[in-house]
Amino acid sequence: MKIDAGVLALFASPLIALLTCIIMLLFLSGHTPYVPDRPEFLTYIDRLGFSSQESTPPDAAGSIKNVFSAYSPDEEDVSQGPDTLPPVFVSMIVENGTKSFCVIDGRKIQVGDETGAFTLKAIEKDAVTIRYTNGVEETIHVKVY
Repeated sequence: MKIDAGVLALFASPLIALLTCIIMLLFLSGHTPYVPDRPEFLTYIDRLGFSSQESTPPDAAGSIKNVFSAYSPDEEDVSQGPDTLPPVFVSMIVENGTKSFCVIDGRKIQVGDETGAFTLKAIEKDAVTIRYTNGVEETIHVKVY
């Protein structure tokens, strides 16, 4: 029985291609798939409504505060002694360059705004810095969920 050289050529080219693929796979096995970077604005959007302080006040168990209401909490605690500072609770931070703001004790506050208890000095991605009326500065860090 005689085998035609044309038939051998037909079977030889797929075998050569298969061997070439196997060799390339062995040499390129360390290749990782391309994963595009996440746009930075999506990170800001994720943080818009999900920021809160690491510690919650002891009297806040079970109570829910509407941070968008026009209610202004009483500021009578400011008249206390210099050692007693009123608690400040940061509900949300929105960082947007010069238009950054945060919600503190249910009120929208921007850098430089004053309340009877403190002045907002700085807003960062995960913290705000305030200066109380007695000169004490405090940085309040928030936990992003």
